[in-house]
Amino acid sequence: MAAHYRDGSARDPVPIKEVFFGLGLKEISAFFKQMQVVRASLCKDSQDVRMVELYAYTSARNETRERWKATTCLERLERDMANDAMASRGQTTRHGIGYIPRKPVPEPGTHAARRELTTRIANDADAIRRVHLMGLAMQGEVMKWDELMAQDLSWNRLIYGLSPSLLGFALKATVNMLPTPDNLSRWKCGDLPCRLCGRPKPTPAHILSACPVALTQDRYTYRHNQVLAVLYHALRRKLDDMKSRKARQPVQTPVRFHRAGQRAPRAIRSTRVSMLETANDWRMSCDQSIAGDYAFPITAAVTTRRPDVVLWSEATKQLVMLELTVPNETRVVNAMQLKQARYHELANECRATFKTTVLTAEVGTRGFLASRTQQALQQLGIWSGKLHSDLSSAALRASYAIYINRTTRYGQQA
Repeated sequence: MAAHYRDGSARDPVPIKEVFFGLGLKEISAFFKQMQVVRASLCKDSQDVRMVELYAYTSARNETRERWKATTCLERLERDMANDAMASRGQTTRHGIGYIPRKPVPEPGTHAARRELTTRIANDADAIRRVHLMGLAMQGEVMKWDELMAQDLSWNRLIYGLSPSLLGFALKATVNMLPTPDNLSRWKCGDLPCRLCGRPKPTPAHILSACPVALTQDRYTYRHNQVLAVLYHALRRKLDDMKSRKARQPVQTPVRFHRAGQRAPRAIRSTRVSMLETANDWRMSCDQSIAGDYAFPITAAVTTRRPDVVLWSEATKQLVMLELTVPNETRVVNAMQLKQARYHELANECRATFKTTVLTAEVGTRGFLASRTQQALQQLGIWSGKLHSDLSSAALRASYAIYINRTTRYGQQA
């Protein structure tokens, strides 16, 4: 996998956790520290007197050394665990006192204590790595992405779900190491303009989402439609399934109080009811050729606006507008705000006759989904891990097609 990177600096994001857009691989240095600290812990808490004496001798000898020492690290981690346990006894949320059970400190010498030590070492190494990345101008841009979810980078998807060329594109695009003209100029390989619009030293963001010629040639529209098709098929499957089911109504869970000293009543489990499960007469219009003619319900409003997906139910007087955007990862929040503002007036007009909801879905050009996209699709009841992977793959494959044709004008062969 390291062959997909140009040099060692580009491998910085790889060992970072998946939640921070890394591959989650373990560093050799962090693994070495974990094993050394576990060995020191076994010696310190051993029932063998000779092992305890060996730990004391090693600890005293290491006091004069400046390099990293397992015994010193063990003592610091144990102090941190004790301090965190004391700090966690306070109330930090709006719940009642004692609502959140306090996590006990694992007993020294137990497997739970050693597992906590190794976890803290891995977290410290990951924090140091992220701080280093934030100081990098190119590879550190990934740390500035807000409101994004990590991709599905399981080995099953990396090996079987993505081709080697697509995987290389995904990894390099994440850390801004694609051989684009701006990077080629930085690597002393010449100064090349954008072959489509002539802009000097175009960046990956320009090629994938900001070239005016690519925009007029509907290259970005092609990517948008590829992602929208995945959403349309997921919604169509859900609506077809609801036709044979009985509509459900959301259940409000009551707040149950009890007197002091009495045992709390057993909590009532309520299953979440999605919006599409509250009716079985939903109709859908999608701004997609495979969905047929587009028609906004005139009983709600007469408008020239065309939300990507509009769903409405005459029986329950509900209307949902879903708008999809495929922006650059740095503009996900701005894209969501622009879409909300664009359909604010139309939504207010529809609320005169329908209970109207405006949902936005943002899928980045590199395949990263916004966290609010998950919330929106959960409201509709279609969210799943497979849908996450399908949306990400659709955006990634379309962006790769745009990238490899960055030097080809419309009508020419690649």
